Amino acid sequence: MAIDRYLDVMALGLNDQQHGETTKLSSADVHMLASYCFDLTRKQHYLYMALRLSGSGEPHFEYVLGRETIVIQDEATLAQAIYKDTQFVEDAAERLRQEMGTKWDSKSDWEVRARALQDVIIRQWRAIVGDHRGLFETLGQPIPEYVPAPGAGESRSPSSES
Repeated sequence: MAIDRYLDVMALGLNDQQHGETTKLSSADVHMLASYCFDLTRKQHYLYMALRLSGSGEPHFEYVLGRETIVIQDEATLAQAIYKDTQFVEDAAERLRQEMGTKWDSKSDWEVRARALQDVIIRQWRAIVGDHRGLFETLGQPIPEYVPAPGAGESRSPSSES
């Protein structure tokens, strides 16, 4: 398969910029920044999958979405996963708006988006990790040992933040 078959699908994952027409710097908070970072990671994961699917061999990614598992093996199934991930984030934000009613604010919206995007990138990594390890084995290279970042084991609860 050639990469040109996947360019349109990759564009789907890259084209959904969050609130791209408004300024952010004056109202930036931690959840907004996390949302942007998680969204970039999500898009990089889509690119990884598209590049692997367009190459040789028969890679596939078992992608768990709630109770459903999608086997991403071509551009159609990748497009389906991108759509469902995008809808998952939007649905989470819409549920929050409905629950909060007039008490809704953009800060709450960013928090729910950050949490939903975090769920998406964790699901993506779980789908990618087997393929990633297989690439190291194909190259005859040892899989790099995971070393947690300093402080990664410490509590990140709101009460421990200063």
